[in-house]
Amino acid sequence: MEPAAVELIGSMIIRQARSNLAYSRMTDFIEGDPEALLVVEVIADSEPELMAKLERLEARVKREGMGYAMPRLIKPADQRRCGMCGKPGWV
Repeated sequence: MEPAAVELIGSMIIRQARSNLAYSRMTDFIEGDPEALLVVEVIADSEPELMAKLERLEARVKREGMGYAMPRLIKPADQRRCGMCGKPGWV
């Protein structure tokens, strides 16, 4: 599985977003109080192919012990919210 994009979002950005009224609504997909988020974009030609890729990615992350939550942001609106995280000057 080759990701289309990978982005690391640090705890400082997460904390600032959560404390900012305008952006706090965009962080509801974040579970707990993570030190960082690793956002992985996956592209597929069909929904079954996408789900299979996500299953493989999640299994690998769990096997490596690298996370406790792996929300799947499938809807374009959810993806846009998450995409705001990495924009310069986001908060």
